[in-house]
Order: sequence, then structure tokens, then C-alpha cells
Amino acid sequence: MRRTISLLGAFAGLLLALLVGAPSAHAAYTPQIPTTCSINPSSPSAGQAVNLGVEIVATGSTPVTGVVDVSITRGNDEIFSQTVNYNGAPINVSGPSLPAGSYQASLDFTPDDTTAFSGCSAVAGIDVAGATTGSVGGLANTGGPHLYLLVLGLALVAGGATVVTRSRVRVQQTA
Repeated sequence: MRRTISLLGAFAGLLLALLVGAPSAHAAYTPQIPTTCSINPSSPSAGQAVNLGVEIVATGSTPVTGVVDVSITRGNDEIFSQTVNYNGAPINVSGPSLPAGSYQASLDFTPDDTTAFSGCSAVAGIDVAGATTGSVGGLANTGGPHLYLLVLGLALVAGGATVVTRSRVRVQQTA
């Protein structure tokens, strides 16, 4: 009787281990490497073209390649759209000249290898300033030389004048 109970207990334990603890047969899991997108628009004035810096980074050292869809919208209106290839290095996308106002730049990235990498998206605001005039609040910056160049030039002129003056005094004294 003891032997029968022991055998039944061992059989029940084996059956339970097979039913509960048996691994299921499923497809191999290959995780996607996450990617991070960033879009950095320039800050243009009204009438100037906007430049969009685009960078996609994947975790690890594997460079990611794919297609980037870049767009600029104002409200619900799409102002600009361009699709460019991304080859693992940061790129600049030249956008249109925009009038003053607030816009939104966005990008959607689709990797070439969708089984290895995940896609990503990014959004950034663009504030285009109005045209500035020099009559309000002082003169406009016209791109003149740096102050140290002006001081150096004045010092050279003063040094040259001193040399000329002393040489004339010596010539008059010897004559």
C-alpha cells in the first residue's frame, strides 16, 4: 500500500512538473534596439530660411540608417515637407523662408532594418522673429570689426606717427 501511494505521488508530481513547468514552444524573441530622435531648428528672423538639425541615436555603438520625414507646420497647415536618407551621422535640412510667427518642426524616423531598430519621432517649436530696424533701440549690428582690431590699428597709426616725427627731428638737427 505504501509503495502504491509513493508511486502515485511520484507520478502526480511528474505530471504536475510536465504540465506547469514545461517551457512553451514559441518563436525566438529578438528585441528591437530603441532609437532617440532630436530635431533642432535654427532661430531665423522673418524672411530667412530655417535650418533643421536632425540626429537619430541608437543605444549601443551600432549606427542606425533609415529614412527621415521632416515637416514644418503652422496650426493645421503644412508649410514644408521633405524626406531624406539618414546614414548614421547628424544632418541639416534646409527649410523655407518663413514670415514672422510660431511654427512646429517635426520628424518621423523609419529605420532600414525594422526588425533590429525601432522608429522614433520628435517635435520642436520654431519662433520666427519679426524684421528688426536700426531706428528702434539704437543701431543695428552691421557686422563691424571687433574692438581689439580697432585699438590695434590706432596703436599702429600712433606708433608710425611717432617714428616719422622723431626721424624728422633728427634730420633737422644734423642739417
